[in-house]
Amino acid sequence: MSFQLKVEFVGLCLYVHDAESGRVAVLMPDARKRTADPVHVDGTRGAPHVGYLRFNLADLDASLPAGVQDEPAFECIHLFDFQELYFGSAAPVEFTLNVPEFEKIAPHPQEEGRGRLVLKDGLFSDDPPSDLLMRTRLPGGTMEGLPNETWRFDPTLAAEEYQRQFANFVTWTLPVEGESITIQLRSFAGETQATLTLRPAADGTVTLKVGNLCDKNPMEWEDLGLRHVDADDVDFKWIYRLLQPADGDLAATLNGAELPIPRPPQTGTHGVEDCLSGQTGGAVPPG
Repeated sequence: MSFQLKVEFVGLCLYVHDAESGRVAVLMPDARKRTADPVHVDGTRGAPHVGYLRFNLADLDASLPAGVQDEPAFECIHLFDFQELYFGSAAPVEFTLNVPEFEKIAPHPQEEGRGRLVLKDGLFSDDPPSDLLMRTRLPGGTMEGLPNETWRFDPTLAAEEYQRQFANFVTWTLPVEGESITIQLRSFAGETQATLTLRPAADGTVTLKVGNLCDKNPMEWEDLGLRHVDADDVDFKWIYRLLQPADGDLAATLNGAELPIPRPPQTGTHGVEDCLSGQTGGAVPPG
């Protein structure tokens, strides 16, 4: 027997692609009200967000009605608290993300394609910086984000404006052999805190959502409507907490300017859903 694991990533995430190994990691900045300093490095304040894992309780308990995968009748929410979501040892992933690339938001002034902003030190260690809420490394599969909304970035850290259509969410799909898949919630030091063994209740698919969204319907329930924004996506600033300049510090790099964020284009249509993710390169250990 085989089935598909489908995971939708949405909101404030940083996708890290290791070009040498093909491995991909997903990192979440901690933007919780009770733990994170709301003041960004540019002096502006950020709105709190919640990072979570959502799954269909029927995939855990076969006695429950399956409902529909996108909106299960019985859903379970786990709030991340400085944890690793473990699906298995990281392996190469086929991916087309279509999310903002930090190598284009802040390109190196001398070397094309090399980012001025790099991953903070220690994000994959047993004791990472406190700005990291959650991390996960993907054991293969395919990852895709479909571009559907246009945004632009001011050339604060670049020679020219960066504008294109971006995806509001990314879907990772993994074929699974057998009747179930076991995932774990671990401390960053590797201690197993919870184990979930899931099997498809319907349609041959186990569907999960991994989100990091603000208080505008953070669970994205259809009855409450999706989050909307009619101006700049200021929430994007949280992602910068997982990055650092290759030389110096970020405040000095900005030199009094505001962090580059997604803004509506000067002409044409623009995005209506905020909390975009970002993408960068970096080494991803197998885990």
